[in-house]
Amino acid sequence: LGGGSPKPWTFHLGAKLVLPLHYLAACGYSNDTLVVFTDHDVLFQGGAAALREAYRAAAAASGSHLLFSTEHQPYPEEVGPLFPPAPGPAPFRYLNSGMWAGPVGAVLELLRTLVGVRRG
Repeated sequence: LGGGSPKPWTFHLGAKLVLPLHYLAACGYSNDTLVVFTDHDVLFQGGAAALREAYRAAAAASGSHLLFSTEHQPYPEEVGPLFPPAPGPAPFRYLNSGMWAGPVGAVLELLRTLVGVRRG
């Protein structure tokens, strides 16, 4: 997203909100269309049908329409203390913006909300 620019990591995380928001808002997909966002370093195996089925199973198990990848360690490390304990025995408690999935309507609602949030 940054093209090698010397911008801080927070700039790039913001672009991960704004760019998908603008794209999805302009596309005209129905609200129930499944959308998957990934960083450049995510690899899929099994094809689109397997991905849709894995999403459906994880959404049913979690009770959530929006699913996010998680990590074992926080990045950057200084945000680690901001996270609550992992639910149950799950070792991956740190939210990661490298992959998320959900229906377009729910994704647009989330992105519109997050883009409107200001820090400080």
